Amino acid sequence: MQELRGKDAIGKVSAVSPLNFSAQVRAGMVLPAKVKIVDMTLKEGLQMEGMSLSNEECLRVAAKLEELGVATIKIAYRLGRPEDMALMQAMAKLGLKAEIIVQVSNHQHPPLYSLAKKLEAIDRLVDLGYVPFVTIPLSNTLIAGFAEFRGERRGLDDLKTLEIERGLEAIERSRARGGKVVFNLQDQLRCDLDFLERVAKALADAGAYAMIFDDIAMPGTPTVFNYVMRRAKQAAPHGVFGTYVHDDFGFGLGAALACTEAGAEVHFCSINGYGKRGGMVDLGHLAVVLEMMYGIDTGIKLERLSDVCSLFADIYRRPIPDMRPLFGRSAFTNGADWHVQWAAHPDHPPKPEHRWVTQSIAPELIGRKARVTLYSGSGEMGIRVKAAELGIELSVEQAEQVRPLLRDEMVVRKRPLDDDELRKVIRRALPQLAVRRD
Repeated sequence: MQELRGKDAIGKVSAVSPLNFSAQVRAGMVLPAKVKIVDMTLKEGLQMEGMSLSNEECLRVAAKLEELGVATIKIAYRLGRPEDMALMQAMAKLGLKAEIIVQVSNHQHPPLYSLAKKLEAIDRLVDLGYVPFVTIPLSNTLIAGFAEFRGERRGLDDLKTLEIERGLEAIERSRARGGKVVFNLQDQLRCDLDFLERVAKALADAGAYAMIFDDIAMPGTPTVFNYVMRRAKQAAPHGVFGTYVHDDFGFGLGAALACTEAGAEVHFCSINGYGKRGGMVDLGHLAVVLEMMYGIDTGIKLERLSDVCSLFADIYRRPIPDMRPLFGRSAFTNGADWHVQWAAHPDHPPKPEHRWVTQSIAPELIGRKARVTLYSGSGEMGIRVKAAELGIELSVEQAEQVRPLLRDEMVVRKRPLDDDELRKVIRRALPQLAVRRD
C-alpha cells in the first residue's frame, strides 16, 4: 500500500499541482477519507467479445487481485449455470481474504425472469460467504420493461413501490442468514430523481451495505454524475454510495472522480479497463489519481500495477495499447529533443527537479521506467542518448548525419527500431565509426 500520497508525495514520487489540494479548489467537495475499490475484471472483463476464461485462469486472476491489494472482487452468477457455481465453490476453497461480491439479476435475465430464483440465489451466495449484488432499476423504461417481460401488469407507481419492497425483502432475506446486500441501482442519470431519493433513503434506513449507481451507457457528463450522487447523499447521508461507470465516451475516469467529489466511497472498475463496448474505468488509473491528486487511501499497492496489468493482458489475450495512459508502451517516454533535454540531457546532467517537467508522477511508483524514444522528428539529442545506451558516443555533428537515415528507416518500418536495427542505421551513416555488432 502506498505510504506517500497527496501533498506528502509532491517532490518525492509526484509533481502534481498543489492546486489539487487548495481549499479554494476543494470548496464544495465532499471527499471521503478512504475509497473502496471493487475489481470486476472477472465480471465485466468476461463480457468482452469472444472472451472466456477457464476456472483455473479465473482463480489466478483473483489471487493476483488480492496480492495487488484489492479488498473486494466482483464476479457473475446465473442460477442454473453449473459453470458459475463451480467457479464460486472453487473460489471459496481458495481461501481469499478479499470480499467477494456476486451479481444477482435472475429477475432480469431472459427467458425466466424469476423473482423466486433471485431470492434462492441470495440464499446460496450468503451460505457461501459471498455478498449478493442485487439489481434495482431506477428509470421508468427499465422498471416498466422488466415488469412487462415478467408478465406483471401494473401501473408505474405501483411498480416503483414494488421495486423498493423487493429491495427491502432482499436485505431481510440476506440478514436472516447472517449476510448483507449491495444494490446495483441501474440507470440513475435517466430516472425520476424523486424516486431515486426514495430508493436511497429506504435502502439506507433498512441497512443496505452499499448502493452502487450503474449508468448502463454513460448518458451524462461528469457534472451530471456529480449532481445525481449529491442528490442521493443528501437523501440518505447515512448511506454508502458508489459508482459502476461504463466508459462509452472515454471520460469514465472523470465521471468516477466527479462522484468521488460528491462523496462516493466505492468504485467498481477493472484492470486495463476491460469490459463490454468501450470498457470500464481502469482500476490503475483510478487508484493512482485518487492517491496522488486527492490524497485518498485506496489500499492498492501501486508499485505492482504495471506487472498485474501486463499479466492480465496475457491471460485475457488483450494487448495493452501503446498509448494507454500510465501502462502503455508509450507512457513515460520522451522523444522530442525539447523533452529529452529535461529527462536525459547528454551534455548537462539533469537536476532532480528536471525530471518533473514532462511527467507528474515517478514511473517507478507504478513499476515503470522512463525512457527516451526515437521518431521521425527526433533531433541530435535523442539520437545521442539512444546511441549512448548502445555504448556508442556520438557528437552533435555525427548525430545529425544519422538523423536522415533514421527517418528513412522509420518510413519503411512504421514501428520502433530494436537495438540491432539502430546499430545498422548508425553504421550506414557513419561507416568510419567502429560500431560493434551485437
